[in-house]
Order: sequence, then structure tokens, then C-alpha cells
Amino acid sequence: MLGNQLKKPAQVRESILALIGIVLLCYAAYSNFYTPKEKEVKKIETELKEIVEKSKGIQKLNSALESKYAQQQIELNREAQRMMVTDPRIQMLKDSKYSVYKDISAFLEAVTRPEFRSQLEIERVSYEKPVPKKGYKEVRFFINANGRFPSVLDYLNKLEDVPTLVSLDVLNLQTHPKDTNKVTLNITGTFYEIGPNT
Repeated sequence: MLGNQLKKPAQVRESILALIGIVLLCYAAYSNFYTPKEKEVKKIETELKEIVEKSKGIQKLNSALESKYAQQQIELNREAQRMMVTDPRIQMLKDSKYSVYKDISAFLEAVTRPEFRSQLEIERVSYEKPVPKKGYKEVRFFINANGRFPSVLDYLNKLEDVPTLVSLDVLNLQTHPKDTNKVTLNITGTFYEIGPNT
């Protein structure tokens, strides 16, 4: 009977120890699986800082781009103002200076002269009937020529510099069928007659 009484405290101690063991195991499991580790917390903090820094960098880039765009707009406006004064075509449209050539025939005669076309050979020149618009007339014209490529390039540059409002709508370059050292040039353009009578 005394032996049975001694076994009871031992069983109580074992139960308490088992309970403490279970509690410790639960705490360890909770610490490992549910509580973020210190390294993981630091990693997350580092990644967050990197994201914030990248965001600041993007904001700076956007500000720089906006500033550059604004500067370009200012420069374009200045250039436009300068052109309004110096470009003869703009002046023609403003009626402050009329075209050097009053009509299409005078223009085509000028651009087909030997001193203008240099070594370029003009094969055919033609134009359509003028189309009246509000304050001006549009005249579609056609030039077919051939020559060496540098001569063709020089001719096109001269056409661009003529103090008359002209648009070169279609340019067609092909190898000359009989001479491989030459190219054929086909131009479709529009001549604008601008003046007090249009």
C-alpha cells in the first residue's frame, strides 16, 4: 500500500514533465513555422528599400524627361518664330512676300534651264490645269529626267531651295534601262500660285 502511494507522486511528476515537453514542442514548432525568421525579415526590409530607391529613380527620370520635353518645346517655338521671318515660303503664305515665279510655266521654265539642271537631262515636263482654292491655286506638275545619281541629288536640293511654294509629292528613282551608270527620276509635285489675283 505504501508502494502505491509512492507511485502517485511519480506519475504526477511524469505527467507534468510530459505536459511541459508538449508545450516546448508546440512553442518550437510555432517559432519555426509561424514566426518570421530574423534573416527573412531583413531580406524583406532590404527588398522594400530597393523598391523605394527604384521608385525615386523613376520619379527623377520622369522629371528629367518632362524638363527636356519642355526645353525642346521652347526651342521649337523659337525656331518656328525664326522661320516666320526668314523662310520665304512662310512669308509667301503671310502675303508679306510673293513667289519669285507667278505661275507654273515660269517655274517650270526656270527649273529646266541648263544652268539650273546642270548635267541632268530633262525628258518630259507637263502640268495640269490649276485648281482654285481659297486665296491660292494648286497646279499639279510632272518632271521626267535622267542622269548620274549625284546630278539627280543636286537637282532635288536645288528644287527645295527655289523661293516658291512647291511640294514634291512623289519621287521615283529607277536604274536607267539603257545606261547602268544613270538613274531615271520621275517627279510629281504641286505648285502653289499665291498672289493678289488668286
